Amino acid sequence: MAWEKRRKSTYYYRSRRIGNKVCRDYMGCGQEAQRSAELDVQRRVQRQAERTGWADFVSRMEEADAALENLSRYCRLLTAAVLLTQGFHSHNGEWRRYRARRHNPAAE
Repeated sequence: MAWEKRRKSTYYYRSRRIGNKVCRDYMGCGQEAQRSAELDVQRRVQRQAERTGWADFVSRMEEADAALENLSRYCRLLTAAVLLTQGFHSHNGEWRRYRARRHNPAAE
């Protein structure tokens, strides 16, 4: 988006991308062109604010995910400690109660 000076007048062109090509649209040289340039600046500022807002949101979500992962890790650790003290063991990721051992006099 640029103003170009040609001879005695200044003209406003808007550039846009279509695929890999950049196309330039002639917007004029008078008040309409000035208004188009102002609208383009407003749109650019708005898009930048949206990008900044989205980046802030993603940053906060990553922090929340990290905190949740820590909480989950501590909960798994606490659960394992409680189950171990209550006579359970982990068998391929599944918690099972230890079986009562039978007294076998032949083994002695």
